[in-house]
Amino acid sequence: MLNIPFQCKAKIPKINAKAMFKDPICGMMVDEKTKFVSEHAGKKFYFCSSSYKATFDKDPHKYTHKS
Repeated sequence: MLNIPFQCKAKIPKINAKAMFKDPICGMMVDEKTKFVSEHAGKKFYFCSSSYKATFDKDPHKYTHKS
């Protein structure tokens, strides 16, 4: 049996890892580049839609301090 070292010539594609965040209203994972972003207590929150952002903005405490 021959001992030939294996050399893989395949090119591995680069993975464009995106930061994803959970929408606090619906739970959907949202790209950090969304235009629907709010800040509360020094933390950014990301949303999948303008309506969920508006809901959060009316009462952010309701969605950030779950008991």
